[in-house]
Amino acid sequence: MTEPQRRSRYRLSTVGTAKRERQKANKAKREQEIARAEAKSRTTRIAVLVAGAVIAVFALVYIAGQFIGDDDDEQSPVPSIDTVVEVDEPVTDSVDPVVE
Repeated sequence: MTEPQRRSRYRLSTVGTAKRERQKANKAKREQEIARAEAKSRTTRIAVLVAGAVIAVFALVYIAGQFIGDDDDEQSPVPSIDTVVEVDEPVTDSVDPVVE
């Protein structure tokens, strides 16, 4: 075979058949659907994480408020201690006795 004959035996450009074109289209469609599902899953996961973080922050603030909150809540004042001092001397009515 000579060089010109060999070239004519093979196609220079490949032409796809209708079946192959459908396969390519279906594969591209599947890949798009998978990419869309992955994006939706990623968005949902991020939304759940953000919502969980917000709820955790509010829970921590609430719990901290219970422990650190106002000291006026249901606490009795400091108890006073009454002491009695016994004195052997008689008590006078005047505050400053006059010495004459």
